[in-house]
Amino acid sequence: MATFTTSVTVERPVGEVYEKFMDPNNMGKWISGLKSVETIEGAPETIGSKYRFRFDERGREIEMLETVTSIKRNEEYSFDMDMNELSGHVSVRFLPKGSLTEIRTRNDYNAKKLVWRMMLPFMKSQMAKRQTTDYLKLKNLIESDPD
Repeated sequence: MATFTTSVTVERPVGEVYEKFMDPNNMGKWISGLKSVETIEGAPETIGSKYRFRFDERGREIEMLETVTSIKRNEEYSFDMDMNELSGHVSVRFLPKGSLTEIRTRNDYNAKKLVWRMMLPFMKSQMAKRQTTDYLKLKNLIESDPD
């Protein structure tokens, strides 16, 4: 298992940060390699809803299934994820800090195959770095929006 946390502080109130994070029209602007998101089951922003994400990873298409496990407006968005090589749980918290908002994630991943289990401890720092890069792109998107 690989567990890591990331954190980014956005210079906007929690309501605005949460709305921009949840807006499907913004996802391609800040999630690296995202090609598409498809609703498989359930209504948006409900526990149990399922989505299929497709990514371009250096010319290779990767698919991830996401199942929402917890959603609290302006507080939390958590989900289970499943891919060929990995499965896991991600919890994204939105923490108000006056007029600022901290986006803090906790990521718990399990590898499905032996080779991935051996590589996962070494990949953890790269996964955290990529996630931080994506959240910095979200931060810039939100802070550059004049609304």
